[in-house]
Amino acid sequence: MTPAALAFDVSAQVAFSGAMRGLVLGVLAVAVILIYRSSRVINFAIGELGALGAALLVRLVVNWNWNWYLAFAVTVVVGALLGAVLELGVVRRLFRAPRVVLFVATLGAAQLFLFLQFVLPDVDEYGAYPTPFDTTWDVGGVIVRSEHVLALVVIPLVVAALAWFLNRTRHGLAVQASADNPDAARLAGISVKAMSTVVWTLAGALATLTIVLAAPMSNATTAATIGLGPGLLLRTLTAALIARMRSFRIAIVAGVGIGVFEAVLFVNHPEDPGLLDAALLVIVLVTVLIQSFGRSPSAEREPWSFAPRGRPVPPCVD
Repeated sequence: MTPAALAFDVSAQVAFSGAMRGLVLGVLAVAVILIYRSSRVINFAIGELGALGAALLVRLVVNWNWNWYLAFAVTVVVGALLGAVLELGVVRRLFRAPRVVLFVATLGAAQLFLFLQFVLPDVDEYGAYPTPFDTTWDVGGVIVRSEHVLALVVIPLVVAALAWFLNRTRHGLAVQASADNPDAARLAGISVKAMSTVVWTLAGALATLTIVLAAPMSNATTAATIGLGPGLLLRTLTAALIARMRSFRIAIVAGVGIGVFEAVLFVNHPEDPGLLDAALLVIVLVTVLIQSFGRSPSAEREPWSFAPRGRPVPPCVD
């Protein structure tokens, strides 16, 4: 590879667009981590679940002329219900099964969600993916589009609401207790299975919300939502692995980094679309190798990243 090929041109516009898409990826990685902390399984159906919601929103807005905000709310509710159905119909029935069985089950669920996208009615008009408004602003030479503004408003609200739920509500604290120590949670009267349903419901809503926000940034058209799930899932899993499947903050930061890296790589090497996937593979391998060294036996017991770290109890002095 020549020195010229190694040079990268990074503009403010490219960095901003990549960061906005990466912000959405980070929140989707939070949904993956939520499920992993609850069930110790990586949900490979989460990308297709969100893509199904994105496809449904297109039909509601384009085919049946729904208000975008109403369609968005209904789509997120449908995503939450699908997450709950997946947990009740598959995960709970395999609650005692080895995690590899659940892993295969999520792959099967992903194919089911993909099939449901195909059986949806055809889109009446092909065009850009719908957004609630179509306006652009020039901020210091950086073009800010409507989908960017939507992400900048919705994502912080969602992250704040999730942090409040996990740290300040009884159900949120019960979710953390069930994930950190299921046996102790049962002794405290917490239904671990019920908390699992809560987590999968939250993850379904987050997946749908994030992929709907990511679709216009991915230059998806109303008829091209089928490929959203697998492509976003790869980047999402990379961010989640960098966060050690534990830290929500690191997952969001990693998602932003991956988004910027992808945008810069695409702009400088548009002729080689497979270069990014190869780079992500290297990142995943290096991350796994680094994390495999020095892993402590209590690594799975560490508190959730949104929860404040408690002070140790001082020793009792006679």
